[in-house]
Amino acid sequence: MSILIVLEENIMFKKIMIENFRGIRHIEIDNLERINLFVGKNNSGKSTVLEAIFLNIGAMNSELPLRINAFRNYERIDDMTFRSFFHNLEVNKPIRIYSEIINPKQARELTIKPLFMRKTNGKVIKIEDILLGEDSSESKQVIDGLEHRLKLWKNSNNKQKEYKAFLKQKGIGVEVIQPNNYSESIFGIILAPRILPKDNAKRLARIQFEKREKKLVEILNAIEPQLQDIVILDNNFIFGDIGKKYRIPISLLGDGINRLLTILLAIYESPNNIVLIDEIENGFHHKSLSVLWKAIFSASKELNVQIFATTHSWENVITFAKVAQEINEESYRLYRIESKAEQNKIVEYEPSLLQQSIESEWEIR
Repeated sequence: MSILIVLEENIMFKKIMIENFRGIRHIEIDNLERINLFVGKNNSGKSTVLEAIFLNIGAMNSELPLRINAFRNYERIDDMTFRSFFHNLEVNKPIRIYSEIINPKQARELTIKPLFMRKTNGKVIKIEDILLGEDSSESKQVIDGLEHRLKLWKNSNNKQKEYKAFLKQKGIGVEVIQPNNYSESIFGIILAPRILPKDNAKRLARIQFEKREKKLVEILNAIEPQLQDIVILDNNFIFGDIGKKYRIPISLLGDGINRLLTILLAIYESPNNIVLIDEIENGFHHKSLSVLWKAIFSASKELNVQIFATTHSWENVITFAKVAQEINEESYRLYRIESKAEQNKIVEYEPSLLQQSIESEWEIR
């Protein structure tokens, strides 16, 4: 049995505004395209932009802030965890993430505010906490959760709908409260530099059910020509056939083929939706970068998937622009993020400007 995938037209973000989120005080990004690559110096906010878009996509999934922290290998849940989402830890200024989307035509604004622990009388305080306490008369408010508020405007009218979701710390876990009258119309996958093999296996299982894995193997052949097929074996791990007596774990075939497979599986699982990829060049030899971008341009166009990615690599930027020019692709943008003295700035490179900048050897990263 095969599954028919019906593709819509131009399902994508065209604008994003981020305010008071992590290292970003305020930034606006316009003219977003099907493929969007973000560059900038370390700590300029590239990864933060991806995280903000991810939060906006799943605005009423209030556990997402903790999930993006887990991508950064930060898995604590306490007062500082919640404060860390706010710019300069200033929790009196709410996080705002606003977006405009073409199809379904809508504007959405996610506001995130802290939830403070209720004060109780007769609380017990350890003596060492008093002796080592701050020299201020103020009673510190402890944050034990977050409030997500979504304002949604649809179909070019001014009628606004509003929804709320909550994340509350409960003992060693959290309580997630979501609205019953809300269903999400868009979907996104964010790929951290490291992905668990079992996550890939789950995505491949769905693709195998739809009999679409042969296309994946054809693309992977550009990196590993001997690869004949891929299957799921041995407790949900992916194995490949390279013509030997036995199949071998795909993870043993190299970082490049594993990273490309991860990216392709995410795209194939997200027709008509969004994939976000942090440090996209990780795991690839420079000679394989053209394979990467040809695969992304082709698969994203075929499945109508909008891509947001970050990179540190100048060579990757050159390859990105070169491949786009070779295949006459125009649906892409490169954005340089600058951060100076608490100010965030975006420099947009549309196709002709990017090609000119590379030919003139202008610094872009």
